[in-house]
Amino acid sequence: ESSAASDVYKRQRELAGEQLRWFDLKRFGKEQFVKRIKKCNPDAANVDEHHWVRPFPQTFLDAIENKTEFTQNTGYK
Repeated sequence: ESSAASDVYKRQRELAGEQLRWFDLKRFGKEQFVKRIKKCNPDAANVDEHHWVRPFPQTFLDAIENKTEFTQNTGYK
């Protein structure tokens, strides 16, 4: 196993449950983001590349005046 992969694994164990893992996964690109989530969590079968970005809060979208230009991120309603 490469040093980078080893570091990722160590950090995964250290940050379990601290809600910082998403930022680590995101650094490795969309393909690795999905691959590592599915590898480490078999219950996450519906994860795909649209999860790479987070949805905007509805209150944010409601406050926007130019709703045709600023919309929800793809994959979210």
